[in-house]
Amino acid sequence: MPLPTEQNFVDYATAESLKSKSPELEFNDTNSEGSSSLTTIFSERDYLEFDDTNSESSSSLTTIFSERDYEDLYYFKDISTERKIKRIKVGDGVRKHVVNHPIFLENLKRGTKNWIKTNYATSLEIAAFMSAESINKGESIDIIASVLTPGDIKVEVYRLGYYGGIGARLIGTVDNIAAINQPVSDEKVDDKTKLVRYDWAKTYTITTDDTWVTGCYMVKLTDKGTSKQCLAFFILRDDNLKSDIIYKFGFATHLAYNSFAYDKANRKSTYSSGERALQITHDSPWEGNCYNPKMVNSNPLRWEANTIRWLEKNCYRVSYCSGQDIDKKGSAFVKKYRVFMNSGHDEYWSFKEYKAIKEAVEAGVHILSLSANTCYWNIKWHDDYRTADLYKLNDPMAGGVVSNYVEDTVNFPPTYRFRDPDLLGKTFDGCKVTGECGLFGVGYIGDIGNAFGGYDLTVKKDHNVFRGTGLTAGSKLTQLLGYEWDHIDPDPRAQPLTKSGTPKFLDCIIFESAIPNPIPATSNVSQSFVGTLPMNAVQTSHGVYFTAPSGARVFAVGSIQSVWGLDSWNVLPARESKAYQRVIYNVLEDMGVWGGYQPVSVRVTQSDVLKSGWNHLVYLSNSVNTSSKAFGYRLLNYLIRHIQPQKVRI
Repeated sequence: MPLPTEQNFVDYATAESLKSKSPELEFNDTNSEGSSSLTTIFSERDYLEFDDTNSESSSSLTTIFSERDYEDLYYFKDISTERKIKRIKVGDGVRKHVVNHPIFLENLKRGTKNWIKTNYATSLEIAAFMSAESINKGESIDIIASVLTPGDIKVEVYRLGYYGGIGARLIGTVDNIAAINQPVSDEKVDDKTKLVRYDWAKTYTITTDDTWVTGCYMVKLTDKGTSKQCLAFFILRDDNLKSDIIYKFGFATHLAYNSFAYDKANRKSTYSSGERALQITHDSPWEGNCYNPKMVNSNPLRWEANTIRWLEKNCYRVSYCSGQDIDKKGSAFVKKYRVFMNSGHDEYWSFKEYKAIKEAVEAGVHILSLSANTCYWNIKWHDDYRTADLYKLNDPMAGGVVSNYVEDTVNFPPTYRFRDPDLLGKTFDGCKVTGECGLFGVGYIGDIGNAFGGYDLTVKKDHNVFRGTGLTAGSKLTQLLGYEWDHIDPDPRAQPLTKSGTPKFLDCIIFESAIPNPIPATSNVSQSFVGTLPMNAVQTSHGVYFTAPSGARVFAVGSIQSVWGLDSWNVLPARESKAYQRVIYNVLEDMGVWGGYQPVSVRVTQSDVLKSGWNHLVYLSNSVNTSSKAFGYRLLNYLIRHIQPQKVRI
């Protein structure tokens, strides 16, 4: 049944008010609630107008910039109100190309305060999971829940975003849903793989429609008898939406760290000692969503939420997906976008996902990876996409030595690391595996136990990507390195190729950071690289920025928590960095992607602007689109004519 939706409070910006804006606006800190780029107060004449549905005029529902090709008019239905409210101010500098995109429109709405407050069911009073990892807009998804004492529950559905710094919006609530005590006494434990899964009946069905916006949705369930709560998450795609960025959520990694079970003796993840789980499953609640909320790798709220806050705050045209979507749909799905992006901890990939991203890069799709330990383990989804195999090697540096080890003779390629000899250098289904280093340029080498600690991310060399940031060789970005980090492989066989005429790969290392503290011996995986590394290599982290032979740019920072430099919501100590924000802005700009406005937090010289313009000209001149080429020449000519020798804002 359709979920009762909350009343929306904001409509749309008028064409004239947006067209008259200055192209300048500062980044705002996002680690606390406050105004966004879209709600900054400037003058009484800059405001959002409202659609009075009782009015005879329907002009407010027309496309704001009709010359654009983003024909997503149906989104205006979602931002119509049934009553007028006071005007809300709109900020300066909103670029015209974003105003008809649903991410822009969605973040004009009011967020819901206190959405994060959760009375976790630490004694398993309630637990739940979803029937799918991802659905397309207009499809339905089931909530599968169990309560210790049969009774009614309440369901609240939130969409994660920016929303003026609040971070989420309540989409709808349904109350007094009957919930039962699902059978748990006979937990299904696979004798071979030690996987625990639950064959529960569905509790409630959420039906989406055209008004739902692509994103990550958090479902909060409350047991009304005890007031205890649990969470569950799913991704909503919009397969017909034209966006620049496809952002992938790493749900498989959350599953790999999950050891949920009612019987503590059955709590085994893919990291457990003695015996470990050799499979992962969606047919189980996540322990971090109920009895173990402090678990680091538990759900999207640790790193991914911070990333999408920054993306949506800056009005990037982004769509969202899961790893399963890429596995199912292949490279054709990814090729619809300019940029493939991930962040945080995205350790577990399927071979089909690896193949799709590799093919997308070969076709010119850029990679922006604000992650580390990325694409480390190969998993194999079963046909129902509920369970995946993950055997791992019985190696102290590659998953650990366990008593229930079983060699993977079932899957092709086997479910080991992408860098392991069983995969590296071999061709499967027409795809030669070059490991994660061959795709991203860097691969996992070390970590620290303190997930909120960290070290400084250090600039290795001057580079155009640091334009306008004030960063030079030796500059440090405080505590943006950790809790896991990457390193380059010194052997050319494991390194990515670069485009002719661009720097060789070893000249593309832009971050090289020292880890001053001792690292646990279990973190040192340097012997698993193709090339020979000294034992102290684990004390060094690398981040790279190179151009693939196809012309695709690949930026891999090599640090999980670098995203906290973009947004430090829910992070102590906060470590937002305007310089790092500008670096990522520059990377996306190099990739031909612009958000809703330009940063002016750092002043730059005429030389910086001209270099930026020249880069864009080169990028656009390589385009097959004639209008893009023409725009590139107009851009450079404009910069040459109008930029004065004094410092300017960009």
